Amino acid sequence: MTLGRISQTITAHYHHLGKDGVSSSAIEIVVAYDTDDPYSVQFHFRSGSIQWFVSRDLVISGLEAASGEGDVRVSTHGTVGGDTTILTLNNHEDPSADFTLDAYELMSFLQRTEQMVPLGAETRRVQRQIELIDWTRLM
Repeated sequence: MTLGRISQTITAHYHHLGKDGVSSSAIEIVVAYDTDDPYSVQFHFRSGSIQWFVSRDLVISGLEAASGEGDVRVSTHGTVGGDTTILTLNNHEDPSADFTLDAYELMSFLQRTEQMVPLGAETRRVQRQIELIDWTRLM
């Protein structure tokens, strides 16, 4: 198990509904994973300094079939096996936002996270962090 943090910049397309219909604009998203928080993948939207923490399991599931309810949904579309992934985010203040990402880039990134902390090993990673805490310093 490799410890640390990895990140990758992915160019996505933000789809929004305006008075002239649906339009799309390119946006850079930095996708990051930190072994200190092994359950989530971070999506940092550079243009607005916005960061979302999304369940790694949800993102992985979304590469195979539509996943998620409510605030975060992930689904893959396109050819057999899917070549684009739609990430839908809803902050309850604005209409939900759809971002189209390259499914292969996202899949490659997620495979690297699994090399760092294999799926199912997240709890052991967190337990190990708790064992390393010097509880006497907190008293």
